[in-house]
Amino acid sequence: QGYGQDPGQQPQQQAYSQPPPHNLGQEVNQVGQQLGSALAGVNANTDFDGNSFKGIIMRAWAFLQPNLIQALLTFAAVSVAIGAINFFFGWIPVLGWILRSVAGLVGMVAGPLSIAALGYFVLKVSVGQPITAIDAWKTVAKSPVPLWVNFAVAGFMAGVGAAFLVIPGILLGFFIVPMFFVENKRLLAINFGSLEWVKRDLVKIIVLMLIVGCVMIPVGIVATIFSLIFGIFSPYLAAGVYVLLMPIAMAIVVTMMVIISVQMYFDMAKADGRNIEDEVRAALERFEGGIKDIGEFTVPDVNLGQQQGAPQQQQQQGY
Repeated sequence: QGYGQDPGQQPQQQAYSQPPPHNLGQEVNQVGQQLGSALAGVNANTDFDGNSFKGIIMRAWAFLQPNLIQALLTFAAVSVAIGAINFFFGWIPVLGWILRSVAGLVGMVAGPLSIAALGYFVLKVSVGQPITAIDAWKTVAKSPVPLWVNFAVAGFMAGVGAAFLVIPGILLGFFIVPMFFVENKRLLAINFGSLEWVKRDLVKIIVLMLIVGCVMIPVGIVATIFSLIFGIFSPYLAAGVYVLLMPIAMAIVVTMMVIISVQMYFDMAKADGRNIEDEVRAALERFEGGIKDIGEFTVPDVNLGQQQGAPQQQQQQGY
């Protein structure tokens, strides 16, 4: 797919202290123009015969199948637990309102941490170091504040981007996990790092995420049908069934997206000549030792972003 670069070329160091010469709007316009050009030639340059798109999705599913329960216990455990609390106790006067409020607060705290736990789990299994969901949560619990702040900020930025026709959210959020754990980026640099990597295979990544995201459409239809059926007996049951089914489906979709992003990151890094498995093992070992600080809240210069090439030593932040 044209990821490679001369392995002898020395990468430029990431500049965090200098203000970017172009603002974010200009950068997004640049990406839009690049996307338009790529889409114009998509039939000539992109493999739609299933060997690419279907192959990538099936590879991710093959990874997820033997790890399904453990993977879902990292991310889905939070959303499904909140849905279950709302379903079983939400109808109780006063107590139900209290429990729903508490569950909402827990979701705000645990949500970003669950993405971190899922990302850590996927990376560990990807380098041949299988762990359980409990192991992942124990490691995340060593550095709850730095992890929460970084994944909350990166997730918020991706969420804001997704509100603008979805695609900006993909650009800013697709590679969040490898940017944080492997490339050692923090806060806004996570999103800008994701943007730089997505631009290397822009059309394929956007189409893949739209395909995976479309799974929610039939799931939503099924959940609605069940809700209508149960609604004959009770409006509460109708809402409860929907609240239970949708978080499970969303958790599977998000988990697939994280797996695809990690596997494509590995592909790109290998095309650059990097021994990515060893780099990931070293990065995870550093992470397991604990994160000491949140990172610097600065906007990196997108024009001086990391040039992908030979294996390189990442500037250490937060260890």
